Amino acid sequence: MSNSNDLSVMMRKQLLDLINYKNKENIQEIVSQVYNDVINHAKHSIDPVYQYEIPKTFSINKFYIENINEIIYNLQKLFPDSNVTHTLLCKGSDGKLYDIAKIDDTILPLVNSALDHSYIVIDWSIV
Repeated sequence: MSNSNDLSVMMRKQLLDLINYKNKENIQEIVSQVYNDVINHAKHSIDPVYQYEIPKTFSINKFYIENINEIIYNLQKLFPDSNVTHTLLCKGSDGKLYDIAKIDDTILPLVNSALDHSYIVIDWSIV
């Protein structure tokens, strides 16, 4: 149990800033996770594209979507000559992932939209 001596006065501004501080911590954790995943992928694969799947859990997904611009911005600073994007990928009946924005109308019937997932994509194949 907390001792009353451990309690400190909290000003309104400090209370309001707590959520911003927590959000920045969460964003940094996400950026660090994606960064480490990209480095690991680059060490073990010849594929110059890494796709980080954003968790579908509602509260987590909501946080990602609300902060995606800042997440992408921070990743772009870490991978300045790579293409860092946020996109929606769907799994086709052939098992491959397709970027909905780039799908040709002839392939669209092969895509099951129930299997769509949100991804952060880092592509270092572009020169």
